[in-house]
Amino acid sequence: MVYAIYINKHVEAQKDALVAQYEDYINWVNDSELNVQEIEDAMAKRRAEEASEIASAEAEVPAPAEQDKLQEMAIPQGIIGIMEIDKIDLVVTMAEGTDNKSITLSVGHFPNTAMPGQVGNFAVVGHRSYRYGAYFNRLDELQPGDTVRVKTVDGIFTYCVDGSSVVEPTDLSVLDPTDTPTMTLVTCTPIRTATHRLIVKGHLMTD
Repeated sequence: MVYAIYINKHVEAQKDALVAQYEDYINWVNDSELNVQEIEDAMAKRRAEEASEIASAEAEVPAPAEQDKLQEMAIPQGIIGIMEIDKIDLVVTMAEGTDNKSITLSVGHFPNTAMPGQVGNFAVVGHRSYRYGAYFNRLDELQPGDTVRVKTVDGIFTYCVDGSSVVEPTDLSVLDPTDTPTMTLVTCTPIRTATHRLIVKGHLMTD
C-alpha cells in the first residue's frame, strides 16, 4: 500500500511537470509571430528530405533556434492539449493515442475522432487506478451542467456535460462520429475490477 502511494505521488509530480511544460508551449505560441503549423510542416518536410537524401537548399525551414524550441517543448511527446475539470480538481495533459505509454502521465485522445473544438466526437480515455494515475478517478461525480475545459494552441474549448452511462467494454458505439461538436470521456468502472466502461457525454459550448 505504501509503495502504491509512493508510485502515485511520483506519477502525479511527473503529470504536473508535463502540464507546466505544455502551458509554456501554449504561451510561447501565443507570443510568437511565427505560424506554428508552417513551422511543423517545414520541419516535417526537412525530415522527409533528409530521409530520402534529397534535401533541398531552398527548403523553407524555421531557424535552428525555432526548431530547438519546438523540439524541447511538448509536441515531440505527443501532447495535444490540457484538460481541466474544476468539479473534480483535475488538470492533466492530453496525449495523442490511447496506448499505455501515452496515458501513463496523460489522458489519451482516441485517434480518428474529432480534435478539440471541431465538429464531431472528441473522445478521450483516462486511467482510473491508484497505480497508473487517478486522472479520471472521480469522473463518476460529473453531473449534467458541469464543464470540461480543453486548452490547445488553437484556443480554449469548453464542453458542457450532458450525462453519463455505463457500457460493456466491447461497445464501441460511444466513439461513433457526430454531426455536431461533442465530447466523450471514457474510463474503467468499477475502480479496480474494471469490468465495464464509464462514459461521460457532453457538447461544445458556444458564446
